[in-house]
Amino acid sequence: MSENTGQGGATNPTLPRDGMRGRTDAVQMIVPGDPMADCTMRIYLGSPTVPGLIRDMTGAELGVTDGVQHVVLPNGSHLVPGPSLHIGGFTEEGIDRALPPGTEMAAALRTGNTYRKEKAGEWVPRSCVSFLVPADPGAGVVLELTIGRELGNKIRDKLYM
Repeated sequence: MSENTGQGGATNPTLPRDGMRGRTDAVQMIVPGDPMADCTMRIYLGSPTVPGLIRDMTGAELGVTDGVQHVVLPNGSHLVPGPSLHIGGFTEEGIDRALPPGTEMAAALRTGNTYRKEKAGEWVPRSCVSFLVPADPGAGVVLELTIGRELGNKIRDKLYM
């Protein structure tokens, strides 16, 4: 399977222009060779607003105890990354706060196959919204969005062409 990847290394105040608010350190797009497959956008976050973004989108709380980052899930379970862990899932309200309705990013997420399957209650190997949280609170968090192919291609072209 071939992939086209692109990376942006500059800090961007918004990404893309009408998308998520906050600081990003880098963006990577993965476009699979299968024309029916969703695209994946990885956003490397270096912002102090990351705990709020995770809480808004997934309901999980991010905290630090004794220099180690930990996650408190909505059911009260505490998880300590070792060396990192994925937090997956989303709430519609969280998506609307992070990716305002009417933006290209919100539409791209909601047109994805993975999003539709999750909304229908089908099992998916990874949520269309997931965060990779490292144990080191000084390390960046990665937000991974699985987005629809057509709009994903348009976003990729805006970022890298």
